[in-house]
Amino acid sequence: MDWGAFLTTNEGVPWWTPKTTPLSFVRKISVTVDRLYNRIDTQISTTQPCMAFMCARTNNALYAPYGELSSNNGRWGIGLSAPDARTPVLCEIYLFTLVYPQPVPEWGIAVWDEHGKCVMTSDTNPLAIEGEYNTSQQVTLRGKKALLIQTTGWISSTVDIPGDESRLQYKDTSFSAIFNGQSTQFIPAAVSGATALIAEVRVEDLTSPYIDCVHYD
Repeated sequence: MDWGAFLTTNEGVPWWTPKTTPLSFVRKISVTVDRLYNRIDTQISTTQPCMAFMCARTNNALYAPYGELSSNNGRWGIGLSAPDARTPVLCEIYLFTLVYPQPVPEWGIAVWDEHGKCVMTSDTNPLAIEGEYNTSQQVTLRGKKALLIQTTGWISSTVDIPGDESRLQYKDTSFSAIFNGQSTQFIPAAVSGATALIAEVRVEDLTSPYIDCVHYD
């Protein structure tokens, strides 16, 4: 940085500098997820970046919902399902996108960029990454955390068809996070649909960021 000022987190990590605009928290979506695939409209245009973090309220790892972010008709949507859940699971989605320019408050602090547009105010709630989780890890953290939605691989299982040979079916897997009221457990491979006799599990070596929900609840 040649000139100006930069803002840092409590740990001293810069999250705003000149010529950058941080992603901002725009809304939380609470939805009940069951065995059926459910698609949620984020109302965010695909012309804008979108990051969606998920946390489900359950103490059963088998109930961890599958999640995927995809585009449809020019808007970002989130697909959710919990095929192994015997009861519906409350799932909370935290959405972040680029808000530029930022609305200027009646009072407080505001920061403008070199183009004269507001990029940060005292009302802005920017994306703050607390840490990262890898699919190879077994992680449980104190407090409520939400993990970035992204697919991680697939699971194949054998399906017996009457009068025919058995066949393989493939289901995608994703990161997931479950909160039991005190701590959060990260799941590397929540499955998108019902499976039969598992034949193979293929989970990639991926890392996903997570947030502390206390900043956005």
